[in-house]
Amino acid sequence: MSTTWRNDKSSAVILGDSLSTGYGCAHPYNHWSRRMEWSFPTTAIHQLARSGSCAEDLIAGGRWYAEWGTHVMAQVQQVQPRLLVVALGANNYGYFSMPVEQYRLGLDRLAARLRVLSPDSTILWVHTNGFRGHTAALWVSYGVAMRELAELDDNADYLDLAAILPWGGGDNAGLYLGDQTHLNDAGHVAMAAALMTKLDYV
Repeated sequence: MSTTWRNDKSSAVILGDSLSTGYGCAHPYNHWSRRMEWSFPTTAIHQLARSGSCAEDLIAGGRWYAEWGTHVMAQVQQVQPRLLVVALGANNYGYFSMPVEQYRLGLDRLAARLRVLSPDSTILWVHTNGFRGHTAALWVSYGVAMRELAELDDNADYLDLAAILPWGGGDNAGLYLGDQTHLNDAGHVAMAAALMTKLDYV
């Protein structure tokens, strides 16, 4: 697969929730977006993530569309990034226990909108780690929905961080904060390593 990002690494936009903002990092250089700057020093990286966000917040009618989503989508259209990293879904799952069919519908709408605004961007869909205290089965089905969406697009790829990060509540590697949901510095470093490895061949 030959993607836009593989041929041109000049710009990237990050759309995500607290894991993408660096929440939980005591040292900012442990966050994956900062490590991306080191790995791809000629890439202009636009960090547009917001803690608590869902895919629907970037679509008309979403909770934060008027105050956040419209700004983000305008940036995407203006920048026309070679790469769009989309890491959304944990809040749909952890806070709203959204049925997977509803989650997939939001992803589909977001994907369609991104393609209209920046048709040549490579989209990396990132399935993150799950929340403590919720059933793993639903989170796994979220990952399947995201992977299936990525597979429909020749200029997209999928990374399942849930496959490499321990489930919240079963953390034997010391990667989580006390809430067993958000990553600490070590967890962010592990997330960064997986993302940078993936971005080398997307």
